[in-house]
Amino acid sequence: MRLYHVAVGKHDLVRTFTPRVPESANPPEDTITPRICFAESLEGCLSAIGHPFYYPGKPELLTVWEYDADTRYCIPPEYLYGKGLVMDSLRTREWWVLQPITLTGKYVNLVNFETTPYRIPDESKKQEVIQYIKSSALNFDDTDMALLQKSNIHEILYKVLGNWDRYHIDEEDVADFVGLDNCKTYCNCKFEEAYNVK
Repeated sequence: MRLYHVAVGKHDLVRTFTPRVPESANPPEDTITPRICFAESLEGCLSAIGHPFYYPGKPELLTVWEYDADTRYCIPPEYLYGKGLVMDSLRTREWWVLQPITLTGKYVNLVNFETTPYRIPDESKKQEVIQYIKSSALNFDDTDMALLQKSNIHEILYKVLGNWDRYHIDEEDVADFVGLDNCKTYCNCKFEEAYNVK
């Protein structure tokens, strides 16, 4: 599987990555496990590192390393989310590598982007979410309850409610009611290879 690691600005293209706790890691994200963070897309990387880009259309230099990963030796997003290690990993598609690796990167410019809000799932609020949906949604029945009970919070907000127009309720209603934190993620990004980087 092709995975990506991104750093903002100009960095050495040939680099040996050593697992460490990222400076941007804040609870509830794991602040103990040394790792090298990758994502399945450049947008996922940008969303995971949390660097604010302010000016769509103004090129922003990035250093990008691609890794043809043997996923048997990587920790997948589903595990990271399920163990409470990275609560936005199902959105960013973040993977962890726990051994040093040497990669050769390239320079690219982020030339345009959009952002979209993302509510950070909190599994401790699952029953509260389900009760709110049950009391607020139209046409709610036992089949719906069974689906909610077997889903995690990310799935409820972004898959189940995303397909539930008939219930007249959406993820923002639910997230606001139970007080889920908000962050932004990057989407519809446009990248161009950067040449003559000094």
